[in-house]
Amino acid sequence: MRNNKGSTKPFTERAIISEISRILGERLDDDCAYMKLGNTYVALTVDSMPVSTHVPEGATPEDIGWHSIAVSLSDLASSGADPECLLLSIVAPRGKRAVIPRIIKGAKGCASHHSTRIAGGDTKEGEELVLTSVGIGRTPRPVTRSGARPGDSIYVTGAMGGCAAGFLEEDRNIGARSILRIAPRTALAGLIRSRASACIDLSDGLVTSLYHLSKASGCAMKVDTDIVPLDARYMALASGLSKKERVRVALNFGGDYELLFTSSNRVPASVKGVRVTRIGMVVRGDGVIDEHRRVIQDEGYENFSDRWIGNELTFRDLT
Repeated sequence: MRNNKGSTKPFTERAIISEISRILGERLDDDCAYMKLGNTYVALTVDSMPVSTHVPEGATPEDIGWHSIAVSLSDLASSGADPECLLLSIVAPRGKRAVIPRIIKGAKGCASHHSTRIAGGDTKEGEELVLTSVGIGRTPRPVTRSGARPGDSIYVTGAMGGCAAGFLEEDRNIGARSILRIAPRTALAGLIRSRASACIDLSDGLVTSLYHLSKASGCAMKVDTDIVPLDARYMALASGLSKKERVRVALNFGGDYELLFTSSNRVPASVKGVRVTRIGMVVRGDGVIDEHRRVIQDEGYENFSDRWIGNELTFRDLT
């Protein structure tokens, strides 16, 4: 990719999205798109999952189906939208067609668990197993990534490192299940639309998501990394690392699908049984800094890029 001055930039996911936004004339940096219907908004999201690159060894078809639905539900929750229904498309090689019913069972299980349904979809024959889910929800007030303002507090739900723990499990079946059977925070959609000024779900890592909020809102995110909650199972499995490295990995690994949001309102420490932790404050400036105002480097996952902290680590490194 070349800019107007002729210099070369890596054509990674963010650059591709920027180019698509330019072509379409639409801002495309939120978890959902919105259509206003009367006094409400319809929230729309779509997620594709190639099994060869996004599913760990040991996963069952039911796990894969669950995950494909859960990621779309997570996007809806981050937008403050209650799910209405979902669509699911499955492309499968002819030799894998027998797993499609099992995938649907897992997908239905996730949808039912979150009080919604799969209303339809599509099936096609192809060279690789790929699932694409569409989430449809409603909200009276869409929450985007661009509403954070200096003085807002920064909050995160749950704990970081749960997905990393799954990669470190010695039993690959258990590990795959913990990675894919995520719990989207649909129950907190009401909290997000009533109190959040900006929100994003944590698919690509806490630090990467903080950078997304910073860029969209035009503010800096100041975070106390010592108080970010870390998953207990991850801390035990990664005991071979120093505390500093364990924090670095957990904050960048991604795949936790918690909610990161900003708010000028006070938020309880627990909402509907989900832990909510204040981890910092929105300040003037740009980027992500720690409590000592030192820049926190973004080492999270990005499609079409080799940059990801997980690439530096092996199971052996962490035990």
